[in-house]
Amino acid sequence: MLIIPEISPTRLRLAVFSYEITEINIVSSFLNEKELAYTSRPLPKSNDRLGMEFLIIGARYIQLFQSALHINFKGRGRDVQVDFLKDDGAPFCCKKIAQNNWESENETIYAPDDQAALIKCSLLANNRNWVGGVSERGACKRD
Repeated sequence: MLIIPEISPTRLRLAVFSYEITEINIVSSFLNEKELAYTSRPLPKSNDRLGMEFLIIGARYIQLFQSALHINFKGRGRDVQVDFLKDDGAPFCCKKIAQNNWESENETIYAPDDQAALIKCSLLANNRNWVGGVSERGACKRD
């Protein structure tokens, strides 16, 4: 999955792309679980991936989203990077989804649960200009 954020002081747009609708549903479930007000609408497919836009309105809700994931958005508009604030929670291996099998890259991230890990990994994938990311329980193993 890949999540492309776009932010202003009072609006956070998450463009979510995945080959699997179940992954997109995880974003919706996470927002509902955290009681964040949002709207959503389908986006056109991108590289055969399904797309969904999630729009969070209000500085308070944006802050709650960032707090729930222990992240901070830096920048404005589409020029946004995600900072991971602390190693809280369980370790997960965020693996790069690559178009070529020889491209293997990964990074250990920390999250309270599987949902948060997938969302954080998908944001990291955007930071790293990956096609997408997938998370697995446990720290990444180094060769």
